[in-house]
Amino acid sequence: MAMTKTAADLIGTAAAHQNIAAGGNVVSASRDVSGKIGIMLTAHVAYGAGIPGTDPFIEIITSSDDANYDTEAYDAFYVPRLASNTKQISFPLRFAEDVKYYKVKITNGATNAIDVWILAVEVAL
Repeated sequence: MAMTKTAADLIGTAAAHQNIAAGGNVVSASRDVSGKIGIMLTAHVAYGAGIPGTDPFIEIITSSDDANYDTEAYDAFYVPRLASNTKQISFPLRFAEDVKYYKVKITNGATNAIDVWILAVEVAL
């Protein structure tokens, strides 16, 4: 069987990162992963001049019906912070069989704004 890969911008784009104000958050639209074996998430975060006091926090929230999303994240991670720089972090996810949809939420707990682009590559057999 050949693998099929589909890339999708979840939050922002390569050309136009999403600005997230201090203390703010952004949630992506839902994505259908029925028939997918997994995804690779990549987050690009650009920081301003000052080092934020808190790492941006990314959560993956899942649902079996695209209506009732879990109240706890399926998985989550922090993006390490660095002043006046861009950090990139990627990680693979394999969903349980009953997961059919997911959303990505990023929270900026810092006192300064950040610019974000989150990309998913979804893999199917």
